[in-house]
Amino acid sequence: MPLDPEKATSAPPVRTEVAWDERDVRLYHLALGAGAPETDPRELRYVYEGHERGLQVLPTFGVVAGGTGGVGFQVFDLPGVDIDLAHVLHGGQEITVHRPLPAAARATAVTRATAVYD
Repeated sequence: MPLDPEKATSAPPVRTEVAWDERDVRLYHLALGAGAPETDPRELRYVYEGHERGLQVLPTFGVVAGGTGGVGFQVFDLPGVDIDLAHVLHGGQEITVHRPLPAAARATAVTRATAVYD
């Protein structure tokens, strides 16, 4: 399970095309417990596309958008990173959302390793 921090942090970013639709967003929200109780109008915006403002997307959806195992997991495709995920503890992940995510879209995920901690 070799890891070369110098190679990983100096490698160019990994670019991945991702896409999602309203079904993906609703399933994610339902898995988190959004929409409960179903009588709460504030919760309907996360599971019902007919809401007056349209289907709202939780910002954390950006971490799993596109169904690629998580937008940030492309970091394991970087040079110097040969890791068996069965032996790794996921300590944290960060995503910056500059504006509300759309309920359906195509995008490019850009992933890079900024630091390696042991």
